[in-house]
Amino acid sequence: ELGVWSSLVGLAVHENADVAAAALTAAADMLDVDECLKAGRCPLARRVLEDGAAPVLALNLFRFQGGDEEDEAGVGATLALFEALLDLANAGLLPPVPPLLLETPLPSFLLSRIAAPPRETPAQHESNRLQCAELLSELSLAASADPALAEAFVLSALPAHESLAKSGAYEPKAGTLDGVELILVSLAAYRAKDPATAQKVELVENLFAVLEASLLLAQPAVAAAFDKAEAVPLLLMMARSGLHCGAGALRVLAAAVTTPGRASEVVKGGGIKSAFAVFMQARGKAPRPAKCTAAGRELPKDRASKAHRRAAGERRAWARAVEAAAVNVLYALSRNLSAASPDDALARFVGKFTEGEGDKCDRLVELALKYDERARAAELKFLRSEEADEVEEEDVAMLALSAKLGGGGDLFHRLGAVAALVCSESKSCHARILEQLRTLGSGITLVRDAVKEFGSLLDEGEEKSRLEGLLENI
Repeated sequence: ELGVWSSLVGLAVHENADVAAAALTAAADMLDVDECLKAGRCPLARRVLEDGAAPVLALNLFRFQGGDEEDEAGVGATLALFEALLDLANAGLLPPVPPLLLETPLPSFLLSRIAAPPRETPAQHESNRLQCAELLSELSLAASADPALAEAFVLSALPAHESLAKSGAYEPKAGTLDGVELILVSLAAYRAKDPATAQKVELVENLFAVLEASLLLAQPAVAAAFDKAEAVPLLLMMARSGLHCGAGALRVLAAAVTTPGRASEVVKGGGIKSAFAVFMQARGKAPRPAKCTAAGRELPKDRASKAHRRAAGERRAWARAVEAAAVNVLYALSRNLSAASPDDALARFVGKFTEGEGDKCDRLVELALKYDERARAAELKFLRSEEADEVEEEDVAMLALSAKLGGGGDLFHRLGAVAALVCSESKSCHARILEQLRTLGSGITLVRDAVKEFGSLLDEGEEKSRLEGLLENI
């Protein structure tokens, strides 16, 4: 009522950087997300949107380039304001915020700060880098979920402020910044070592998430920048390293293998070996969590303690995530390799399953059965839950399917698709898989059901037709 909030936002663009930073810090302190959530309303945050202050504050970030304490404070306070706005929008107290922020050069500022060298105030600088990565990750996920927003978020050509002209990733003619290059350069620092702190681990995970979300948008410009930066060899090096970054590298590779050419490049670069090492649980070959993380710390000696159980649970969660990433890579390869692939890539892929005494086929069956069981259990758990009783009857089937897919059905479908391809391409693999299924009390119907249900969830297109062809073959 006294206009304090409007005054603070107005002072944020004051010509004196010290005054601006102090005003932003005060404004960020006033915007208490927890209190807003308790009250179910937040007039201060709504005022920022109604007054059109969000784009102004985004542009204002570019003035804080000195790296001193006041500049870092101004950046941190502005990022805190944006995070608060996003949290409140996600809680339904504000209209969507990403559309406003993606219309500004904010993403290019976030990337430039992430890639910036240490400043005069290293602790605040590192904190701001993490905030930048978190905010960029949230914006990229919002863009990947909304086709309209995706047009405003092309990672390889982000609208950039002229102050970033000295960056090697800046394109002067278009006035854009190549975020793909900047992210890969930032991640490359961890190709031979683990992040030393939990804060740096979180930053790395956010960068992998941004790259993965951008690749899933299937934008030609991003794909071209990805190839130009020779990203696949770097990611394969990370996947083989056995370090923390290997897990993120596998996730990005799964998102990147969307064309026959890139699938062949992954095979030629040894990607099959890396994915199978995780798939087969080869000791010492799978990515290990950094020691500074909950999953990477030594387990407490007292097995009965809560700390031991909690730490063991973190390790299992890490192992499940890495296993899922490896399955997704194998599925992506199986989807994009064909008899026409160069360097006999398809034959090399299928040949991996014929090696040894059929242990890879056995593992394929083992995982398919495991994820089928988990998916069915997740579906049944939902159907017996209070949530199922409270929703509209016509929504129950859809929500049950969602629970099933999230509980393991998605991976079951992909494993089924890989098994169907291997059975189609190799008689010995077909016989081995069938034998193992029968040994474990199942049959080829398991594979057929996985492929059939998978195809039923897809729109008409190449992959649906390919799966239908595999069904006929087996």
